[in-house]
Amino acid sequence: MDRIRRVFEDKKKVKIAYLTCGFPDLESTLSLTLALIETGFDMIELGIPFSDPLADGPIIQKATQVSLEKGTKLKDIYRLVKEIRKRTQIPLIFLTYYNIVYNRGIKRFLKEAKEVGIDGLIIPDLIPEEAYEYMEESQKQNLANIFLISPLTSFERVKFIDSLTTGFLYYVSLTGVTGPREKLFKGLIQRLKDLKKITKNYLCVGFGVSKRWHIEQILKYADGVIIGSKILEFIDSNFGDKDFFKKFKRFLKELICLN
Repeated sequence: MDRIRRVFEDKKKVKIAYLTCGFPDLESTLSLTLALIETGFDMIELGIPFSDPLADGPIIQKATQVSLEKGTKLKDIYRLVKEIRKRTQIPLIFLTYYNIVYNRGIKRFLKEAKEVGIDGLIIPDLIPEEAYEYMEESQKQNLANIFLISPLTSFERVKFIDSLTTGFLYYVSLTGVTGPREKLFKGLIQRLKDLKKITKNYLCVGFGVSKRWHIEQILKYADGVIIGSKILEFIDSNFGDKDFFKKFKRFLKELICLN
């Protein structure tokens, strides 16, 4: 959690990338993560594949299915995180679903996550009212528990969720699942202005962020931006091409406004 806080303090405007572990395979996930870091991303979300990813759109669902079909296991992901951590000290976050955490055992899962080098967790299907055991254990392990809010979350509930959040508050920019969008969600900018007035945590925006101008606009009003499906879409369409990683890095630099 300390690494997450330092990044926001140092960077001011934070760019976060999402990858599905095991897509297109585990070895490539390591190389892709390092490419993201080299390109200028400040934090990485690592998705643990799950059979029922309720918040994910078709692009992430496909990546998840590929990973599961290749037999990706939690122990493999732990090894992956250890390898990433040997090469970088930027924050690493697990995005997972509560079934995985619960079946592993809350204490055991969080202890293992901390040991391999994870800094926080996002669990989209875990609501704060049912998360007190998880929050207690995450605090013991100094892991950030990152909760989500949406355009439909009342300001009263935003304050409640914000009070229980550590690391940063994840604002889901639209009503729907992940995936690239042509336009920013109507009312997003005004919503961000309003949220910044009532929240204490850093505010990061995800879902639908897929264009350079999206990122430029969002970072005028939020502390960070999260890009996932657009990155996975590029990987899916281009992986295996000659000079893939050269093309990948160029794509990323253009996307996140780097020369």
